[in-house]
Amino acid sequence: MRVVLMMLIIVGTWDIAEARIFRFGSESLAGYFAGTGSLSSVGDDAYAKTSGADTVFDKEPGYNYSGEVGLLFNSQNFAVLFGIEFLSPQKMQLGGLSSGGTKYMDMTSNIRATILKMGSRIAITSSDTYRSYISGHVGYAMMSLENTYELTAAGQTQYSLPANLSLEGEANVIMGGIGMGIEFNIADTSTMSLEGGYRYLPVSSWEHKNSGTGFNGAYTKGDNIKTQSGEDLETELSGMYIGIGFQIYIN
Repeated sequence: MRVVLMMLIIVGTWDIAEARIFRFGSESLAGYFAGTGSLSSVGDDAYAKTSGADTVFDKEPGYNYSGEVGLLFNSQNFAVLFGIEFLSPQKMQLGGLSSGGTKYMDMTSNIRATILKMGSRIAITSSDTYRSYISGHVGYAMMSLENTYELTAAGQTQYSLPANLSLEGEANVIMGGIGMGIEFNIADTSTMSLEGGYRYLPVSSWEHKNSGTGFNGAYTKGDNIKTQSGEDLETELSGMYIGIGFQIYIN
């Protein structure tokens, strides 16, 4: 009886150990979450070109960051991903001055993107627990822009505007990207991925989210946001990125 019991324990332990062996070729579905960081190329256009012709700013966003969640459908050498990414440049809080140094305003500028994405990974090299890959993705980006202002008495006099006002914009654009990375098993059915690549995300125009009066005069909801020179406001969120992700495979 003791021998039989011991054999059952050994077999059960073997089955549990077998169940925890990870192989890319036998995994078909994973949930994932990831984040990226990059130097920002957005510059100060979102506020420097929309906050009055005589206003000067001396700072601009230094970086972009993002977070993403989704599902990964897997085979040994190929994977397809469907996810949602939240991307934003550094939020700016700064003062606007005249060229002579008179303070016109305190303001906050924030750009956000919610991106519905589809991507793929094609293995360059692979084993049961490690693979290197090239990746590509496309997405539909729903963009929002918000500048909020608190004008000083000098600013109100200069621009004939109230002390508190805001500029809100929206845009919908197609984005894309390519990259290279590695993915490797770290525990049970979980993996880590490290990736670097290029994100393409220019915004050629923004629409006013509401009607009102701003530094360039009156505007109507749906009109394109204009710069002080009368051109459509453009912003650039394209650039190189690095990222880290975690996949939890479901057997």
